[in-house]
Amino acid sequence: NQYFKMAASDQSATDLINLYLEESGKDKEGRPFGKYPVIALPTPGLTTFNTGSGSVVRAGIEHRGVAYFIVDNKFYSYNSSGTRTERGTLNTSTGNIQLASISNQIEIVDGTDIYNYNTGSTVFTTVSDADRPSNPVTVTAQDETFLIGSTNSLVIAGSDVADGTSFAALSFGSKKGPGDYVNCLISNKELVYIFGDYTSDVWFNSGAATFSFESVGPGSFIHYGCAARQSVCIGMNNVFLLAQSKTGGKQVVRMQQ
Repeated sequence: NQYFKMAASDQSATDLINLYLEESGKDKEGRPFGKYPVIALPTPGLTTFNTGSGSVVRAGIEHRGVAYFIVDNKFYSYNSSGTRTERGTLNTSTGNIQLASISNQIEIVDGTDIYNYNTGSTVFTTVSDADRPSNPVTVTAQDETFLIGSTNSLVIAGSDVADGTSFAALSFGSKKGPGDYVNCLISNKELVYIFGDYTSDVWFNSGAATFSFESVGPGSFIHYGCAARQSVCIGMNNVFLLAQSKTGGKQVVRMQQ
């Protein structure tokens, strides 16, 4: 097909850059209206939202109608006109970032530290609580509690309710499975999905004392894990990820119920 660039470079010299294909239509006899059955139309284009300096946009989140992005080692908010305001500085300027939010706070983990931004007071803090989890690589939020997983660990730590700067020593739980460390956390509706590299578990808020999250129960353990932490996302009320198992290759998976 002349309209698509094939895997082999000698199959087509046509690149579709900022174009999309549309059928030109047919008359009553089934003949194309135009010379070609398919035409390439230009996209409407985009306007620049912000042109601030920086090398790498590491992650972003929308919270209560405001966009927040981490560029290099800076944490910014962006208003509706695209004007950005610096809100804080991280201790790292490269590497993957994860963010989560509750009613008035945003929690950030970068593999080294935990950062908290209070959207009400506009205070940005590097969390220093002695009971905070170390080497945090993944974070999600459920029922006004931040849940954090660390490198090479089965443990998921929970913050105090409505306070991502405070952690209790006994507020934690462990992922089930044969020593498969926590890779990524994500909350969808009333459930928290805990992905290891090859296995996964599903938790809910049981309201138990000390640490209120626990496994949904029999049938919640899954023999598929996460192949790429940054692939995990929510769409159409379901969790999607690039998954893998010990008995198969990588594939895109949708988690249902």
